[in-house]
Amino acid sequence: MATDVPTYTPTTWVPDAAPGISAAQLQRIDDQVDALTTEFNLHNGGILTTDHPLATGSLDGFMSAAHKAKLDLLDYGGVPDNITPDQTAGAGFGTDVSRVDHRHGLPAANVVNIGTSNAEGGSAEVARSAHVHRIADARAVAVTGGAESGTPTALTGPMTTKLEVAVPRPSGWNTTLVVVTSSSIQYEDADSGATINARMQIDASNGNEEESGSAATSEDLITHPVHAFVSTAATINIRLQAQDNGIDVGTGKYANFTYILIRAS
Repeated sequence: MATDVPTYTPTTWVPDAAPGISAAQLQRIDDQVDALTTEFNLHNGGILTTDHPLATGSLDGFMSAAHKAKLDLLDYGGVPDNITPDQTAGAGFGTDVSRVDHRHGLPAANVVNIGTSNAEGGSAEVARSAHVHRIADARAVAVTGGAESGTPTALTGPMTTKLEVAVPRPSGWNTTLVVVTSSSIQYEDADSGATINARMQIDASNGNEEESGSAATSEDLITHPVHAFVSTAATINIRLQAQDNGIDVGTGKYANFTYILIRAS
């Protein structure tokens, strides 16, 4: 707000003469000083009073001594902490402030070999997206196999071998082998109610018997037993076996199986 302060025209100064300003003019000047003091809330020689409030979070005002003391504590000297896994969030205790271009470190480290069990680990570093784990005990996997086929003989009650092969352990394969087999066996012109059970046998291990179910007269019976077994034998004996339920299953049409040997060394 603009305040007009009156002016006057000075007179020639004469020693011992009365002042060249009238009492009315002095009163007007005094009134204007009072107006300025009220407008800017200045009292008691310019000391702030409650007539001019201190600044708050929502109101403008002057700074208090306490606010000034807090500002004096602010410093840009602090270095931000590194970010670490599982770090708990917290307000912190430092009195330093962060610059607008400050950065938090995110350390990265070399990864470890693939282990044998799950573990969270205790490192404070992170892994980059292009990291690679080395398999310390990498093993070469080798696979071989074969097949056998033929015409099965008649079924006469108990479980009997219809097709077999003795497979020598491949040269240099001195570790435990996994043997996987899959087979089919079929008879035709079976009597009504006839069924067959069949299984694969690896060494002395018998696979589950599979039953084809009953069949009408002059229809075929077919089943597909499978088996897997871990073998340490020097020669692996693989057999396809079958039996009937006492009702004529007809004539053997075909029998076959495939086998796969798997080595990890």
